[in-house]
Amino acid sequence: MKNLVTENKDINKSVSLRLSKSLLEEINKITEVFSISLTDFIRNAIEKEVKEIKNDFFFKLSQVDYCSDEESKEIIEELNKMTEDDLKVTKIKSITLKNKEKWMFKGNIDEIELIIKYSKLVEKFFEKHLNIENQFLKNLEAFYIGKEKNIDIKKLKETIIPQYRMRIGSYRVIFTVTKESIKVYSIYVEKAGSRGEIYKN
Repeated sequence: MKNLVTENKDINKSVSLRLSKSLLEEINKITEVFSISLTDFIRNAIEKEVKEIKNDFFFKLSQVDYCSDEESKEIIEELNKMTEDDLKVTKIKSITLKNKEKWMFKGNIDEIELIIKYSKLVEKFFEKHLNIENQFLKNLEAFYIGKEKNIDIKKLKETIIPQYRMRIGSYRVIFTVTKESIKVYSIYVEKAGSRGEIYKN
């Protein structure tokens, strides 16, 4: 077991790491060749891993703020009215993202493919509102590559599976995310002067 000193501004904190004998031997070979301390090597490796994970799409989504209680309640009430037919996936599309910056994708891969599934309701909505679909895909790509500054995404409260809403004008796109795909299953339409509703037309 090795002790590692981590730095947080002027505060040092010692943590313990349990490494296998073979891994420690490999690390020692590297530190000898490059004349760096064991502590510096491990710290640098951890900092690199943390940086990559912080840029991971799924991690960033987990860090977004929650909707207000009122907004979450309104949307969930409408979602509960949807039928199995409404939620059925009727269209699948993909977006290929290029790794222009080496830190964007974990593992420094050259590109990544996002699989996006549309429910029946969403497909109908986007057929009539191509500008909203284009903006949704553009925002999704921007969020994925770390340019999410002006993108309004929040988590719904009290859901078993994490659900998110992206605000685009008077519309809120509701979606879930897994490692395999992004499922967009409803569009919440805000109504002036009254509560909103799920798109049905």
